[in-house]
Amino acid sequence: MTAHQSRRVRATLMLFAFAATAIPLGLWVDDIGGPEAFVERYGIAAPLLTVPIHAVISVTPFPSELFVLANGTAYGWLLGGALGWMGWTLASLIQYALASRTAVDFDVDRHLDKLPARLRELPVDHPLFLILGRQVPFGFHVVNVLAGVKRISLLRFAICAGIGSVPGAVLYAGLGAGIQLL
Repeated sequence: MTAHQSRRVRATLMLFAFAATAIPLGLWVDDIGGPEAFVERYGIAAPLLTVPIHAVISVTPFPSELFVLANGTAYGWLLGGALGWMGWTLASLIQYALASRTAVDFDVDRHLDKLPARLRELPVDHPLFLILGRQVPFGFHVVNVLAGVKRISLLRFAICAGIGSVPGAVLYAGLGAGIQLL
């Protein structure tokens, strides 16, 4: 097996490992009544548990917004938003690391085509691309993977991922906090 094939096999195995972890985690959380019941069941330990679970599920294509909604409901928009921000930022760093270590013969243009035309005009290492790209559907995953494939500076990527995760975290935590008021 060549080094090229070996990297492809490792990448595939890592993606399957995350999916194999995320699916049971998601089912387990659903079995106990969803993210809100999870927060109620584990009390003060829930925030420490929701961030890594949220991150693992966020790495996969499964929706993870419910964790931020539940955290917003349980802890208010500020702490709920901070927990969502941590989960999404950690997931971004995981995807970046996976992509930078395993991507070989990655068709960047095919993935860029999933983004709006105005965003595609920016270079992948541009801060606006790294921040705004995660605001469009599936842009979160596309931006993380492209940044890893293009080997964007980890510091630049981490800062932009952190900034880009704020709007969604505040929005979903705010919606969760608002639901509590109903």
